[in-house]
Amino acid sequence: MFQVVNRCMRILQSRCDSSWRRETDLEIAPDVGGADWSAFGLGPKLVEAGQAAALASLPKIQGWLARVRPELVN
Repeated sequence: MFQVVNRCMRILQSRCDSSWRRETDLEIAPDVGGADWSAFGLGPKLVEAGQAAALASLPKIQGWLARVRPELVN
């Protein structure tokens, strides 16, 4: 039963992904390969992966801010 739900979630996600990805300037995608959608015990490691991905994106975000609102980048 869980495999059916998992498959349905993956199909839904793949269909929704393409629509919002076309409209975004930046996607922060943490490396969470191998983590199943029900891997609740991996919470701290997944948060660390998200933090690392966000920190890696900061230079690009700061570059945008420097052009639009230079007073915010110091």
